[in-house]
Amino acid sequence: MKMKWLKFILPGVLCLGAYAQDQELSYSFNHFADGPIDGQMEWDVYDKVPDSSALSIMDVLGASGVDGDKALVIRASQTPIRCVIGEPVRWLPGRTLSMEFDFRIAVEPRSLSMPKPVMTVMMGNSLLSEKARWELRLEASPSGDWVLVGALPDGSSSRIYGERFMIRSAKDLSISPWYRLKLTAFKSTELDSFKTHVEIVGAESGERVTELNFTDNNKDKIAQAMWNTARAHVGFYAAKDQIGLVCVDNLRVRAFDSE
Repeated sequence: MKMKWLKFILPGVLCLGAYAQDQELSYSFNHFADGPIDGQMEWDVYDKVPDSSALSIMDVLGASGVDGDKALVIRASQTPIRCVIGEPVRWLPGRTLSMEFDFRIAVEPRSLSMPKPVMTVMMGNSLLSEKARWELRLEASPSGDWVLVGALPDGSSSRIYGERFMIRSAKDLSISPWYRLKLTAFKSTELDSFKTHVEIVGAESGERVTELNFTDNNKDKIAQAMWNTARAHVGFYAAKDQIGLVCVDNLRVRAFDSE
């Protein structure tokens, strides 16, 4: 099994599938073609580069691990790029935007002098441009632990001990079990105000690994842009300094009236 993962890490290939209904979008990635996601099912990649394979669809690496179960695989890109869903959900004041997906990571042995991203999730306008997006990152730290960090809208972070998530091997490829990330962001009717919560749980056990609650004390330009973004998109980022790769499956994005 590890040989298969190593085969995928070294050439750097990736996986996805979708349907949309009302204010809910679901992507199992099984109806996508193998290869770069750019242009498939209305997904876009920015900035345009000759090689967008750092954001690709690949078979077998989905949550079930069988033929026909595809996933979006994200690895380091020489030129950082991001992929964005083609359809938005309507996120107005008084409504909640939620996103959840299953993910699994694989990391080769590597010593770090500073934290490096393993997975970066984005939400914002149709381009996920810097001035109108929020980011959430899972980072590997030099200590062997992990950090979940973001600004949704204000900065917050949580340390995750390797024993609770994945212990990185010094000699061999490390592969995590499947986890599920859940994000909810309530947009208040009060100007530039939000209530955002993120958690990671075991995909099968449901056991909570970590969670974060974000504040909205700073009313900066990005918070203003997000509050004014009525059509919200989500996506993923392939960073130049990303280590290993991440497989994403069963992406679900919703917008609904909050109680």
